[in-house]
Amino acid sequence: FPSHDSSGAQPICLGTNAPQLSVVGGVGSLQWQSSTDNLSYNNISGANASNYSPGVLAQTTYYRVVAANSPCVSTTGNEVALTTLNPPTVQVLGSSAVCNGAQALVTLNLTGTGPWSGTLSDGQEFSALNSQLSLPVTPSGTTVYSVVQLSDANCNDNGNLSSSATI
Repeated sequence: FPSHDSSGAQPICLGTNAPQLSVVGGVGSLQWQSSTDNLSYNNISGANASNYSPGVLAQTTYYRVVAANSPCVSTTGNEVALTTLNPPTVQVLGSSAVCNGAQALVTLNLTGTGPWSGTLSDGQEFSALNSQLSLPVTPSGTTVYSVVQLSDANCNDNGNLSSSATI
């Protein structure tokens, strides 16, 4: 019955489009249903085709399809869970005063699942296997350092990277 269309049962990143779901072997009229607790299912309005695209999910959601072929008894397919993962975040530490042209360290405290990779606001790229990383920087004047792009093993940042350090 319901299955992912070529994407398997992989988790998806919060705020991204969920994969299309498809019915395999369904006959009769179809009705897709969803649940956030895998107990109480509700019909999804207008979801009566053999494929269903959930769109962007805000939380883990379970889906199933009910096939009716009158006068036979309706058949409910197995549920498919689309599990959401939180995007990685970062806390930037290391605000300090150094002499012009001297080296300083900016420390990144990362959340999510390693490995991580990203880019500092000065264009310096980084990668990390551990959730804490110290990066040497050499500002030519007062510089604010932040992370402008971050990804972990599962997801990309959601654009809300606002932590910074001033050297």
